[in-house]
Amino acid sequence: MSSPSDTDDSFLDNLAARTVIESDGHVTTVTIPGAEKLSLEAMNAVYDRARRLLNPAPFDPAALQHKLEALRSETPPPYGDDVDEETRALETQARQDLIAQGCPPCYPPSLTVPLRNPPSRYQPIISYWHSLSITDDAVLSAQRWDWSKFCDYQRTARQRYGSKKFHRYEERAAERRHRHGLPGPVHFTFDRTQQTRLETWTEYQNYHLLRHEELNQKLETQQARLATFEGLVAAGTAKQDTYALAALHSGVDACEQAIEKHKLLLRWVEQQRRTMTREPSAPPRTLRRTPARRGRRVDGGDLSRVLGSARISKTDSKPQQQRRVTRSQQNDGTVTTRSGRVSRPPGRWTPG
Repeated sequence: MSSPSDTDDSFLDNLAARTVIESDGHVTTVTIPGAEKLSLEAMNAVYDRARRLLNPAPFDPAALQHKLEALRSETPPPYGDDVDEETRALETQARQDLIAQGCPPCYPPSLTVPLRNPPSRYQPIISYWHSLSITDDAVLSAQRWDWSKFCDYQRTARQRYGSKKFHRYEERAAERRHRHGLPGPVHFTFDRTQQTRLETWTEYQNYHLLRHEELNQKLETQQARLATFEGLVAAGTAKQDTYALAALHSGVDACEQAIEKHKLLLRWVEQQRRTMTREPSAPPRTLRRTPARRGRRVDGGDLSRVLGSARISKTDSKPQQQRRVTRSQQNDGTVTTRSGRVSRPPGRWTPG
């Protein structure tokens, strides 16, 4: 599915819900996610909707009664079947695209589309994709859109580091996994088409761990702004502005909700990674194990807590066998082979 139009009502409503409006009594600051990609008309529309959310219209009993009567109508919307058929077509194409690109679809093809009451094991990840403004009923289309963003991130990372410094990208990914309590080595290839399915999925997990850290940083910023404003009011250096205070609290709540929703995706990604570790692997090749340096754990980001009591598998590694050298080999200038002993410099060889 292509990116949503900036004139789509659901898209504008979602942006309005995530818009932060701050005011110190003199200057009002409006922060709209992705504002640089919006037209001036769309930004004004988002701002108007965000203000209405903060100052909702008074309750209208007549309007509510009208909506209830419409719901009781026995005649279904004439376009319902057409919309469902379009959703099925979109999901079928999105499933094919995801499989072709190595990304597991979030639900099996046996489920009826549109999804109305999916099994409990699929409900968390489906609810996550449903929470995005671009989704509607096309869940896999939203997943495909997210995967395309990840592929863009892959290309950008390789352009940024280059082949000579690509190991730094791996090291930072390993450090990030350590901060979030995740096991296993990290190995990516500069040519991303040569990666195994598990390696690509591990990189996808790293991409969303980075997004999760950014969400936590945004929450810390919003909390700091709220604390600063409350401190100024308590000290008497700022006026008690109910509107500005509500906007700051709304910003904190929006960040907390985004973090909790994103945890649903992180849990599903880790579950899929564990499944892939049990799949038959390609012929072994030399892997460069990148040691992870210890760093500060990110608050709220430890997947060992996010995933609950689920056990995280660890990669087994056999200790390297060292060849034992006898004292005679070190002192008498000879080398013992499996078949006998060879003098150094070369001389007669006597089978052992």
